[in-house]
Amino acid sequence: MTFPALRPQPEPHRRVEQPRRPQRGPRLRQRFLKTGLAGFDDHEAVELLLTLADPAADAEQSARDLLRYFGHLHGVLDASASELQAAGLRETSAVALRIIRETANLYLRQK
Repeated sequence: MTFPALRPQPEPHRRVEQPRRPQRGPRLRQRFLKTGLAGFDDHEAVELLLTLADPAADAEQSARDLLRYFGHLHGVLDASASELQAAGLRETSAVALRIIRETANLYLRQK
C-alpha cells in the first residue's frame, strides 16, 4: 500500500507583534515633578491624569480624543462619568477623572 505524499501544512496564523511605543506616562510624571504643568499642552495634562487610572495604558490618543469630543480641558473635567464613557473612556478612567475634579472642588471650597 502506498500513501499519498503529504502536503506541507501551512503554519498557523501568527499575529505580527507591532513594536510597542515607549510609554509616555513616566516621562510626563517626571516632567510634572520638575516644572508642574508649566509648558504642558492640554492633551498632555489630560494624558497625565489618565495614566493615574491606568499606568499601563497608552493614554495619549484617549486624551486627544477627549479634547476633540469635549472641546477643551474644562469640558473634559466638567463631564459626567457617563459622558466620559460615551466618549470612549473605560469606567475606571472616567471615575478617576470625576474623583480628580471633585477633589479639586473640595480643595477650592476649603481654601
